[in-house]
Amino acid sequence: YFLTTRKTIYPNGKRPDRRAGNGYWKPTGIDKDIKNGNRIGHKRSLDFNEGKHLDGKRTEKMHQYRLDENSLPPTYQRSRDGSKLDDWVLCKIYKKCDKKND
Repeated sequence: YFLTTRKTIYPNGKRPDRRAGNGYWKPTGIDKDIKNGNRIGHKRSLDFNEGKHLDGKRTEKMHQYRLDENSLPPTYQRSRDGSKLDDWVLCKIYKKCDKKND
């Protein structure tokens, strides 16, 4: 697991920048709600593809968890750098295993 900020492509935009090193993270499926009675967050699945956008080879899978802004306490304040807690995500990465031919 690791904790990181969600970066955007444009400074005032909401579209996430999914480029990473020699590849990119591609979302798979839709966001799933995380509930504890009420919705408290979201889970998103992404695949890492090495290489260019259409020629990428999938090598890892990641589950990305983020808090719902409405689940934060009313006394919640932004950090000194202006980032909000919902700008942060908790990620878990799974390495793809190659299948052996029998």
